[in-house]
Amino acid sequence: MAWINEAHAQKMIQRVRGGIKGEFAVRIILTPPDKRQRDIDNYHKAILDFAQASGLVVNDSFCQKLDIAWDRDKGTTAGARLILSEW
Repeated sequence: MAWINEAHAQKMIQRVRGGIKGEFAVRIILTPPDKRQRDIDNYHKAILDFAQASGLVVNDSFCQKLDIAWDRDKGTTAGARLILSEW
């Protein structure tokens, strides 16, 4: 899937080294590509699975807080922003 390749590229650009080894909190900000209605709760599983597979977190089951929001700003590129912090 194209989004996985882009996510890996962004990880390399941002020079992310190591991952969170214990409990963590996550904020996901989604920007839809168009105005169609979408269910916000359909996105977090794939994003957290990517975070684990790419080594950003050791285990996505350590997530203690999950915050998801829409960003419907027309000037923002469609996609997702992932903000991780130790808990």
